[in-house]
Amino acid sequence: MYNQRLFCDVKLRTKSEFFEAPRSILSARTPSFRAMFTTTKTKEKSKELVILADLDADIMHRMLLYLYTDTLEDLKRETAFKLYVAEIKYQILPLKDCCSTFLMSNLTINNVCEVLILADTIQDIRP
Repeated sequence: MYNQRLFCDVKLRTKSEFFEAPRSILSARTPSFRAMFTTTKTKEKSKELVILADLDADIMHRMLLYLYTDTLEDLKRETAFKLYVAEIKYQILPLKDCCSTFLMSNLTINNVCEVLILADTIQDIRP
């Protein structure tokens, strides 16, 4: 369904590219998009274009693919960091769990401080 672009009724503009998606999928999967498309005070409710200037094209593609399939392909540390931060804004909790699991399982002496700073910055405190 993601590759076929079925039922797309909104365009998402990142820093460099446009993506098409159905509001129904975005709304069903993320409270952030649901609020955008249903709250009467948001300009995105009736618009066909939503500007997501904080996301680059690769992160938007991966985020959409995750929303459709619940999978992350070829994840690397830098991408996991960016997706982790994007999840905070767009409230995709299972994506956060995937990224944090990936980061924890790939923790090394060389990146432990960077991961700790990220977790502290976004207040991801786990026992």
